[in-house]
Amino acid sequence: MKRKFTIVIMSCCLLILLSACNKSVEERAEETVKVATETFGNETDTEKETVANFQMYVPKKFEVKDQTDEQNIILYKGNQPFILFVNPNEKTDSQLFYNLLKDSGDATIIAEKTFEKENVFGFAAVLESDDAHVELVANIGGKKMTTITKNKQMTEDMERMIEMLNSIE
Repeated sequence: MKRKFTIVIMSCCLLILLSACNKSVEERAEETVKVATETFGNETDTEKETVANFQMYVPKKFEVKDQTDEQNIILYKGNQPFILFVNPNEKTDSQLFYNLLKDSGDATIIAEKTFEKENVFGFAAVLESDDAHVELVANIGGKKMTTITKNKQMTEDMERMIEMLNSIE
């Protein structure tokens, strides 16, 4: 009897400990927009490749699949699409995409952050998708990238997105 009681108590303690170690979606989202802010404006000295009519950094494990349209490019990391939209008519300090996101009542924003540096405006947002996924939106001037990713991948994916957007020339 004493042994069963000990096992039950130990199991409860282990369950509490494990649940305390897992971050909530909101905590991960806040961490994700913080990483985006830190990555914004960082120059990458990595090799760039020609995509549509511009040069950009494409991280390892990413592949450009569709570049038939010079403004809409689809990159894949495995089966996960990353949609890049480049509007050459927008200035670097454009807040168009941010205003559209804020004015749209369709999306539930979990976390978002704007950033500015040397006349360049950008933002990062984590939007609700489903229980296991979130939608990421990253923007710098007239360049925007979106994807739907697993909750546990959001920080890494956002960092790659901002790196790619930073690199576009």
